[in-house]
Amino acid sequence: MDAEQQLGVSRWAITAETAPGVTMHDSVLGSVLDALIDDPLVILPGVACDAQGATITATFQVDASLLDAATDIGIQAFHRALLAASLEVGCRIADVSPV
Repeated sequence: MDAEQQLGVSRWAITAETAPGVTMHDSVLGSVLDALIDDPLVILPGVACDAQGATITATFQVDASLLDAATDIGIQAFHRALLAASLEVGCRIADVSPV
C-alpha cells in the first residue's frame, strides 16, 4: 500500500466544459492546455473544442480524498486555465469519476 492509499487519496477523472459561445481559435485551446499542464494539481490534461456548440472541453485527473474535493479542485483548475487564456466564460464540471 503506498502513502496516498494510506491517507485515503484517490485519483479522479474530470471532464469540464465551458458555457456555449466561446470564440474558437488554436491559440485559445493552446493557452488553456498550457495552463492545465502548468497546474501542479492537474494530471494528464487534454482539451478539445466543439465548434458547433462553441464550447471547450477539458479532461484531466486530480488526486483527492472525496468526490466533492475532486470536483472543487477540477472546477478551480479549469477556471484558472480559462482565465489564463483570457476567457471569462462560465464553466461546469460535466463528469467526475474514480480512476
